[in-house]
Amino acid sequence: MPRPVARLVGLILLGSLGSLGSLGSGCGPEGPDTGEWPLGGAHGLNHPNPLVAKHVKQQPVSYPLRFVLMADTHHPTGDATFATLRQQILQLEPPPAFIVVVGDFVETGAAQEHKGYLALIDPFPIPIFSGIGNHEMYPGNRKNYELFHGPEDFSFSVGSCRFVYLNDIIPRRNGLTDLQLDFLVAELADPATPNRFVLMHAPPPVIPPPWGPPPFFNEERLYRAVENAGVRLVASGHVHEFRHALVRGVHYALVSGGGGNQDPLLQDPTSQGIFHHFVLVTVYADGKAKLEVVKEGELAIPDPNYTIWL
Repeated sequence: MPRPVARLVGLILLGSLGSLGSLGSGCGPEGPDTGEWPLGGAHGLNHPNPLVAKHVKQQPVSYPLRFVLMADTHHPTGDATFATLRQQILQLEPPPAFIVVVGDFVETGAAQEHKGYLALIDPFPIPIFSGIGNHEMYPGNRKNYELFHGPEDFSFSVGSCRFVYLNDIIPRRNGLTDLQLDFLVAELADPATPNRFVLMHAPPPVIPPPWGPPPFFNEERLYRAVENAGVRLVASGHVHEFRHALVRGVHYALVSGGGGNQDPLLQDPTSQGIFHHFVLVTVYADGKAKLEVVKEGELAIPDPNYTIWL
């Protein structure tokens, strides 16, 4: 299937994940729609993403609702840090409802790397979504992402929260297509999910990397879309650090300390920190929400210098 058509099919299918409609088509070999985890074949406990969404949807929702964001775990080179962070996540009380890895969970996107990564996450008792990043799109390997994890763009709901993941990686120029932005606007329109989160691997230019932001296609339209929808947080990876900015009423954060190589450590609360970490987001029943940073090796205790109310 030509890539533009595949992207369109992914958008159409995953656009219904809030109600968990068609699962399986467009995400590798089809799995049974029985309400239970399929075993064997191309499916496992934490893949593909549509089945992870189905599992999360089946769980009772309680508040405060907690979930974890992290990025750039980089199997196999980042495995030691990723293992430490997973053990810290298991110590959280109450436990998070799910985890989203916001891209670059493997090095080159080769099939063997995906299999090695799945061997790490499938036994993990907390659901894990795995989003696409530039390292999953190395030449000749991009198809492996859809085979193991499903469509590149997807969405799901948990209680009052809506999550939309978009592949914003374009060679030499990141950004989003008009079709993706139409999908984003439609997915954020449901009044039943007022707590809205947008996830994409490459950060928009409002939180640029140290080397300066590349051109970002449809940049202004993205900003208008998240502002108009009242998005609580746009979370990205790619630059291996934590960073936060509040721009035009929307919070943006880099959550990319999952295991990739880093420059010398830097701490500048609350806006920036170069250290391995994951981000814990808590949404309360009254609509309040906060972001906390848990550093590698510090048990499950968030650093109070990096607490941000969203």
